[in-house]
Amino acid sequence: MSDADNKSNPNHPTLEPSDYSKAVKRTYPAQFESLQGIREFVAKQAGDYGFNSNEVYDIQIAVDEAFTNIIEHAYGGECVKDIECACSAIENEFTVTMIDTGITFDPTKVPEPDTSIPLEERDIGGLGVHFMRIYMDEVSFSRIPTSGAGGNYCNQLVMVKRKKA
Repeated sequence: MSDADNKSNPNHPTLEPSDYSKAVKRTYPAQFESLQGIREFVAKQAGDYGFNSNEVYDIQIAVDEAFTNIIEHAYGGECVKDIECACSAIENEFTVTMIDTGITFDPTKVPEPDTSIPLEERDIGGLGVHFMRIYMDEVSFSRIPTSGAGGNYCNQLVMVKRKKA
């Protein structure tokens, strides 16, 4: 699968520190009960940026799937750790950045699911990354150093939705 098929762009710049400092950020506990709060946060930011209700819903689905994947794969289940969600708008791009300190899980490496298999024959799960890819224009992942000493790293998932002209 190519990066174009994946709608992933490893060359897409992550937010520069000055841009990231301008992003609206919230931190949520890695608990499924936090899903409603993150959905509402992202919906407000995307709506304020000018997306219509269908586009806002698309962004919410992608963020919901990303948040769930972080809990399940990076943290191995609900826990007391946090997930940061930052929303920013630069020119025609609305960017959602999610940061966690769990184990590395690169969703851009997940193969496309075979959607030709009837639902009753498919395994449960496995469509979250697919939804992130189809509802957002770009999905990228990186492992970045955390601020401060110690040489620790965190996972950074960046999802971009462009305004249609």
